[in-house]
Amino acid sequence: MKIAIVGAGLMGTATAYPLSDNGHEVRLVGTHLDGEIIASCRERRFHPRLKRQIPPGVQPFFVEEIGSALEGVEVIVSGVNSLGVRWIGRTIGPYLRPGQSIIAVTKGLEAAANGDLVILPDALYSELPAGVRDRVSLAAIGGPCIAGELAGRRPSTVVFGSRDGEAVERLAQTFRTHYYHIWTTTDLVGLELCAALK
Repeated sequence: MKIAIVGAGLMGTATAYPLSDNGHEVRLVGTHLDGEIIASCRERRFHPRLKRQIPPGVQPFFVEEIGSALEGVEVIVSGVNSLGVRWIGRTIGPYLRPGQSIIAVTKGLEAAANGDLVILPDALYSELPAGVRDRVSLAAIGGPCIAGELAGRRPSTVVFGSRDGEAVERLAQTFRTHYYHIWTTTDLVGLELCAALK
């Protein structure tokens, strides 16, 4: 598969390791805050915050190159923190195609103006263009996984959640390795609440 990770922070980048190990073509796209990280990944193949070489199959892109980075991808990993969730929805929205999957590593909850709590996949969904938002699947990753351990290929267990049961099983198969153990659920709200409150 062709997979893009948008957000070159610790956990976003760490997901590149199992994906690359599974033979996928991985494109690591920095945000506007990740310029130095992407420059290092391009010049030295070294992620300065993870303190590791990036896998050989990972191609780094600056945010200004996001259009070409997202061309032909089947899965987009949202690797931003909670403050970037709405930004990523607006940023990837123009490039989305029906049938793609978006999976987020982001943990947290958002408070609506009326005080209601909103799970972050729903916040991201609200920023996607109306014509495509119901034609892509949204998923999230929760669980006790540490970026440095995942990048070090140490055994980790997580839960992938989506309201779309078929999509979440496909995503789990795409990411799962002998060290990255994945359970699945369609209880996206429960997963997100547990991840935020842990």
